[in-house]
Amino acid sequence: MTVPYDGGATQPPNGLPVTIYFLGAQPTFQKWAQLDQCTGSAGTDANGCATYTQCAAGVDVTLCTIQGGTHSPGNASQGWAFMQGHSLP
Repeated sequence: MTVPYDGGATQPPNGLPVTIYFLGAQPTFQKWAQLDQCTGSAGTDANGCATYTQCAAGVDVTLCTIQGGTHSPGNASQGWAFMQGHSLP
């Protein structure tokens, strides 16, 4: 299933006659920031990632966007670098 970046309706690939509605990347990013009680503004890095760092319990909320990107898995080394900077509770 392809989730639309800007949100909206999509159909599951298994042929079921249902429509699934998604918020979109930016509204989902904002929702997670709200749920994690983030304050301040999100900072943006050179990779196009926006991050809230002032969140409850030391949580960071990040959204990475590839400008002009298409449906692709992204950069694993960038994801791994992000994950290494965070530990499990």
